[in-house]
Amino acid sequence: MEIRLERSDNLEREIEEKGIDLMDYEKRGGRYRIKLSMNDIKKHREFIAYLIREAKGIEHENKDDSQSNT
Repeated sequence: MEIRLERSDNLEREIEEKGIDLMDYEKRGGRYRIKLSMNDIKKHREFIAYLIREAKGIEHENKDDSQSNT
């Protein structure tokens, strides 16, 4: 999987702490290359979705905001 994000030591550390194979960061294209197994996808589904939302610039739904309307 390739995702276009600014390089971040914190993000790299988080990916590695989760045991996901961070292959490299392509400076020229500004992309992380991540190797995902089926187990990674099942185990880290929410985190992978978060990475995709970040790369696409999609707003994150804040669970607290959706519940505070009562």
